[in-house]
Amino acid sequence: SDDTLVADAANTITLSTNNTDKTTSSGAATFAVVASVTNSGTATFQWQKRTSSSGRFSNVSGATSTNLALTGQTASNDGNQYRVKVNSDNGAPEVISAVATLTFGS
Repeated sequence: SDDTLVADAANTITLSTNNTDKTTSSGAATFAVVASVTNSGTATFQWQKRTSSSGRFSNVSGATSTNLALTGQTASNDGNQYRVKVNSDNGAPEVISAVATLTFGS
């Protein structure tokens, strides 16, 4: 008989589309990711923002989907950075997207 123990494969989160920098002159910009979770897991999202003058990211209230659509951005938002933390309902280790920068201008 085969007494070899095989560990369960760890669940993982994969970002097939990562976050990218955006430039806006209209004040509107959308950051987005595409995520998948192994073994029929469901991904959860929390977007975060870091202003150009601070070093810490903080959660964007209510921003819990695959994209973050911003409107009303002005020159004061130039340089803000955004990322999304992706978790799952099946214990896959958290994945954090690339940091993307908002540039206000043309």
